[in-house]
Amino acid sequence: MLPIDEYDGNFDKLARMIAEMCDEDSICLSKVQEFAPDTLSLIINTFEAAETGGICKELVPYITQDTLRNAGLIIGDWYLRTLYPAVFYRINRCSEADISALPQLFEVRPQRSKGYAYYSRGLDTNIITNELIGGEGRAW
Repeated sequence: MLPIDEYDGNFDKLARMIAEMCDEDSICLSKVQEFAPDTLSLIINTFEAAETGGICKELVPYITQDTLRNAGLIIGDWYLRTLYPAVFYRINRCSEADISALPQLFEVRPQRSKGYAYYSRGLDTNIITNELIGGEGRAW
């Protein structure tokens, strides 16, 4: 189980799916493998390091298991979720740019991206209904 599942089981499932997508991408996986064999291991190891204070000393005041769980909020955004593996990579990389950028991410709650301007409750309901009914799509 991912540590994030203690926060919300839906985030756990999404985090696992995003980790798998990162592992399927050669560039993403090559970055992850600087610190762990796969993305899921990187996420779990980072949670464990946050608990023991074993992460980058400059980031210790900002990054705890709670703030890492809050970082899971970006998973709920279609555009921001692509940052999820990168956040764990940057925590472990701990460059000067990371030390400058990451506290801002954890201090400011992510806002919905502009992609939500295209959201339609009616279309969303139609899609969900069709998926629940199954078979051929019906436009109601």
